[in-house]
Amino acid sequence: MSKGLLTVWAQHLKTEKERQDFMDLVRNSTQVLGRLKTIIEEGSKSQHKKILTDDFLANPNWPNAMAFELGKEARDQHMLKLLEFLD
Repeated sequence: MSKGLLTVWAQHLKTEKERQDFMDLVRNSTQVLGRLKTIIEEGSKSQHKKILTDDFLANPNWPNAMAFELGKEARDQHMLKLLEFLD
């Protein structure tokens, strides 16, 4: 774990002990969180391939579809930023 956890992980907790206990729990959950990170990365790659297809661009509502896909990409990037401490 080269990077530290972002404070957003524990900002909902009131006491320093609660924060420390929660941070320890997150740090000890690296297998599950690592798999989640892989799932997000794989999904993001498949989304990129999807939006480059002729079928996607042939959709008359492609601007709305593109906005939706970009929103999903932004969400994925946010989630990956939260999981940077796993690198």
